[in-house]
Amino acid sequence: MRWSGLFAAILGFIIGAAPAVAEPESDDAFEAEEPLSQEEVDPRTVRGSNFYVWDEDSREAESWGRELRISAGDTPAAAGWARIAARMAARPPLLTDEDEREIAAELESSAARAGISPLGLVLCMLPSLDRTCLISSCATSSHDQTRVALARALAAPFDAVGVRGALDHLQNDRSAEVRKWARSAAVVRRPSLG
Repeated sequence: MRWSGLFAAILGFIIGAAPAVAEPESDDAFEAEEPLSQEEVDPRTVRGSNFYVWDEDSREAESWGRELRISAGDTPAAAGWARIAARMAARPPLLTDEDEREIAAELESSAARAGISPLGLVLCMLPSLDRTCLISSCATSSHDQTRVALARALAAPFDAVGVRGALDHLQNDRSAEVRKWARSAAVVRRPSLG
């Protein structure tokens, strides 16, 4: 009988650990877990979402666990953001189809009153860096209608890095309509492009 413990340890080493079976999440999966009391915590063990570390020296266990958490992205902050992302993905969209239609109608109405295209109005309202990002994305779009919308919008009275490059690019576009609107926007902007 004295060899049974040694025999079990050897078999455990040969067979390996049992596969971890994930428990289904409850409805309260996003609530914070209750921390364990000090009696339940063994300082020689460190648990993560996908690992379990035990070492005779508690400092070694903590160090090893910290390295595993960082390498697996299993930090408390990452876990918190993962829970937030999962919760937000499950929520309904903020805007309904009716809201989007109302916003689009208001945008078109405001743009018509201002005498510029709806995308031009949006570009006027965006911060500078967002303007540049949107302009470069639209200028290199594979969709002709997106490039036409941008070429029309570039006539709006806003400044942004990349406007001149986008206009040059769109004036050499494969679509005749894009080229026409880009030339028109370039004429309107010529004084500001200097």
